[in-house]
Amino acid sequence: MKIVLPTGERVYQAVKAELLAGDYSPGERIEAVLLAERYMTSITPVRAALHRLVGERLVDAQAGEGFHAPLVTEAGLRDLYAWNGQIIQLAWQAAPHPAHPSDGAAPFTDAASPPFQDVPAATASLFAALGERSGNEPCAAAILQLNDRLHVSRRLEVELIVDLQAELATMANTIAAGQSLEVRHTLTNYHRRRIRLAADLVRLMRRRLR
Repeated sequence: MKIVLPTGERVYQAVKAELLAGDYSPGERIEAVLLAERYMTSITPVRAALHRLVGERLVDAQAGEGFHAPLVTEAGLRDLYAWNGQIIQLAWQAAPHPAHPSDGAAPFTDAASPPFQDVPAATASLFAALGERSGNEPCAAAILQLNDRLHVSRRLEVELIVDLQAELATMANTIAAGQSLEVRHTLTNYHRRRIRLAADLVRLMRRRLR
């Protein structure tokens, strides 16, 4: 039986999918009227969806200026990766170690086992698993939001980093092994690498990905 979503939820999911797919360039205006026409609905659920996405920091809004895709800057992306690194480290510190299936929680390696069909999705799953295992709901929620906010840049990393799959496999296996010093080192290197590439990632983001 096909589940029919309420109009507001249907529009929210569709617009969010567009944003995560990179269909909007940084700073591009998002026209609520055009979205209402595209999804064959009134303007009210579209505006509600956009305001919801503003709360998730996937859309920017200012009085009198409408809605826009976030204007990503080099400094802002560096800060986002740095914050992601910090919250992931906190989640790791709070999670039970070692992370084996026998402890009743989902194993980390289930989220990131090669061969990878989608490295950005596998990375998000690995970090989300860390958040879930931390037992800290605000920490887990922050990681999920960061996964969304970094999704476009993670999709573009493939153009700059040649060993993404090997890097992710190493990170997942290191986390699963539960050696704290090695995990901290691996997570730090992962995020520092991307902080160094922030300028190049922003340049790629400014192309229209559609």
